[in-house]
Amino acid sequence: MKTGVPFRELVACGSGAAWRDLLVEIYRSAQAEVRNHVPGVPEPHIVYILQGTILFEERDPEGEWRRLEVKSGDLFLTTSFAPYEARWKRNGPDPLVALSVFVGLPLLAEATRDLLGPGAQVRRLREFSGEADPELARFLDQLRGELSLGEAASPMLVQGIARALAVHLVRRYGEVPCSRSTRSRGLTVFDLHREDGYLRSHLDEEVPLAELAGLAGMSEFHFSRVFKRAAGLSPARYFIRLRMERARELLGDPTRNILEVGLEVGYSSASHFANLFRRETGLTPTEYRRSLSDAKA
Repeated sequence: MKTGVPFRELVACGSGAAWRDLLVEIYRSAQAEVRNHVPGVPEPHIVYILQGTILFEERDPEGEWRRLEVKSGDLFLTTSFAPYEARWKRNGPDPLVALSVFVGLPLLAEATRDLLGPGAQVRRLREFSGEADPELARFLDQLRGELSLGEAASPMLVQGIARALAVHLVRRYGEVPCSRSTRSRGLTVFDLHREDGYLRSHLDEEVPLAELAGLAGMSEFHFSRVFKRAAGLSPARYFIRLRMERARELLGDPTRNILEVGLEVGYSSASHFANLFRRETGLTPTEYRRSLSDAKA
């Protein structure tokens, strides 16, 4: 079973030269119930649960839900190219805190050549859920320690940990070689991260498709196709999801009126905002806010 880190507050993110070919983030979520769409990318994704206990469910689009209890200390490795749906309920008082690590393909290629010789192809990694791996946990704890240093993180140390981590993954979980076409297709997690960050910083504006395609250095047609393949949604639908995610957060503040919330996520028409919100959540903004009050009662 895979796991994503849906509907979350970003606590820390590695940036700069130290984190080349790594996407390392810490997320926190105090929501009682969460549902999200998780993109599919070629880079392996490791999730390390640092705090909290949840009942986690996932499914392929329109498939059957698979269930797993997730607790502090659990490790997950996802290597699927296909997007999937995830939802969870918090099981206990503590918020969920998780370390998320995407390992870049250049690191895996280097580790593969080191272990298997020049010309060896990158291996597909075996997925696992909740598996004990003390060595992997140590690498992740070391990355977490450097992440806590912010700009003072050591590029030499982080890159050394990254290489050791990649060698461990290939050595312990490597299976059959991936084809070049499989490894190179679509958007990388770093592409998606850039696009996601750009959209999140422009939630109150209209973002033309040409702008997003330009960030990826692609034509609009090609970008739309590979974005949907990775994210499972068109760029326009993905943007609406981000806006509604932010709207749910803002509706948790009772001092904000609903029109103000709609304006902050780019909708000047209250009725249009309400219709889109209901389509995404099954509730109107007023009903959603009332459900938050009832949950606290």
